[in-house]
Amino acid sequence: MPENHNRVLRSGLLIIERRLRQIDQELRQTGEEADSILESTVNDIDPKTRKRIIDAVASMLDEINQIKELFNLEPAEKSLRWEITSMLSEIWTILEDLRPEKISRAYGQMSDDAQHALRPHITRLLNMVDEID
Repeated sequence: MPENHNRVLRSGLLIIERRLRQIDQELRQTGEEADSILESTVNDIDPKTRKRIIDAVASMLDEINQIKELFNLEPAEKSLRWEITSMLSEIWTILEDLRPEKISRAYGQMSDDAQHALRPHITRLLNMVDEID
């Protein structure tokens, strides 16, 4: 198969694999470990359905592995440094948009009290991102 076909096949399957692994991880987490600071997960999947989905995910991952073997798709190397830099860049951009001045321009005037309360936290977070990078 031509390299451009291999590349598009590998890229598409990589995205699917990542999502399948996320689904598997979400289904295997229980209780507080699934919660975060601003979000909690409601376990609204019954055990029978959970098992059926986990089994389906495993079968799909096996199928992807078979395609990899069939077409000799080499695993792509991922730079951890690039991945972290990319995530930090995304975090920095979102934090910039969360500055009180930008929120006020985009969504209507924020009260002075709210601006004064929020600004130092956003500034500290931005400084922390800069220190990591």
